[in-house]
Amino acid sequence: MTDRIKSAISKFRAILVCGMICCLVFTVSAAQAYGDTVQVGGKKVSKPDITAGAAALYCVNTDKAIYSKDANTRYLPFSITKLLTALIAVENLPMDQKVTVSKEAAEQEGSTMSLQEGEVVTVEELLYGTLMLSGNDAAYALAETCAGSEKKFVAMMNDRAREIGCTDTHFINPNGLTDDITRHYTTADDFVKITEVCMKNPTVRKIAGTKKYKMPATNKRESEVFKTHLPLLTEKNSGVVAGKTGFWETGQATVSVLYDKNGLEMIMVLLGDTEKDRPDDMAILCKYGRQTVKGFRVAARGDSLGKKWIRGGKITRVPVKAAKSVYGYPSDGKESSVKTKFVKKTGVTSPLKKGETVGTLKVYADGKLATSTPVVTTQKVEKGWFTSNLYISNAVAAIIVILILLFLVLRYYFRTVARRKRRKRRRSRR
Repeated sequence: MTDRIKSAISKFRAILVCGMICCLVFTVSAAQAYGDTVQVGGKKVSKPDITAGAAALYCVNTDKAIYSKDANTRYLPFSITKLLTALIAVENLPMDQKVTVSKEAAEQEGSTMSLQEGEVVTVEELLYGTLMLSGNDAAYALAETCAGSEKKFVAMMNDRAREIGCTDTHFINPNGLTDDITRHYTTADDFVKITEVCMKNPTVRKIAGTKKYKMPATNKRESEVFKTHLPLLTEKNSGVVAGKTGFWETGQATVSVLYDKNGLEMIMVLLGDTEKDRPDDMAILCKYGRQTVKGFRVAARGDSLGKKWIRGGKITRVPVKAAKSVYGYPSDGKESSVKTKFVKKTGVTSPLKKGETVGTLKVYADGKLATSTPVVTTQKVEKGWFTSNLYISNAVAAIIVILILLFLVLRYYFRTVARRKRRKRRRSRR
């Protein structure tokens, strides 16, 4: 073998090795950039790459975990603690109860709603201060009012957490104002359970989803406006409808939210996150949930749902439509597991306005009621003639009358003709 051939072979080997190394580097880089993927409905969806130390995403519709990252690892919850505080307060106190703020409540540090000692506020106002402004003072005042002391209220919190099904959660105060993870901690999985129960309470859900609230004047302050701190809540079509944030002075952050869009309900908990990355992590998980939970649109807003009988109307069968879009999310991802039932409202009589509710379209997934939409009229229905009480419209009644008159006229005509023929025959016989 000549030196020239040996040199060429050596160069080819070097090029081949370099090429293999480049391919390996590209493959590793791509894997790091896009992460693992999951197969959903014939397409691949990249698993989320988030900053949070722990996370859990749960689908309420299918009762399944969608995403989990160190979801059983203990973390400080910080101010998302206040969700459970608000729930217990709502369950035990009337909204209009007057509360005189104590010295201890007014002296709470960190984020507050600026309560003053001796200030008189209602339980409802304290709830808005607790969930919207993350007021440590408001949460403390609720605890004192509910249980008589912070210690007794914390016992109620831990008892309630166990009732909910939490196995690795413990609280030492009602506001999360601590960095003592040895005694005040939760896990993403546990806090999903707490959030689900909180969001089933209509009062907690409403306040935790309020974007702006006008706080009335008190004996110690002028009226003011509270604005939400919850990321994505104010963004159009984000799907985030309620929740609570948590933050610590070191930059650590947490969040617990309810997502509800197009009938898809999800609960998301992020622990060990940063304030900067928290909104992005929330958006990433929301998108991942939408991509991975398979749903079916049963009816779109305005879809025709046939006709409904109306008693006493000028027309007795009026076209009806769905008032809003409804979806079904079966746990097995099969469209055949989604069923509908049109429940017609009984005793509907005219007159009716356009858009008046005459029934309900119920959607069932896995045999359970998932959602529903009102069924409304597409036109107004005026009062009909007396025949409409027998579900005979004015038009049909008019046709019936014409037919009867025509029948009578024809009958009279044919009888007259027959009589004339008989007379003619009698005359011919004579």
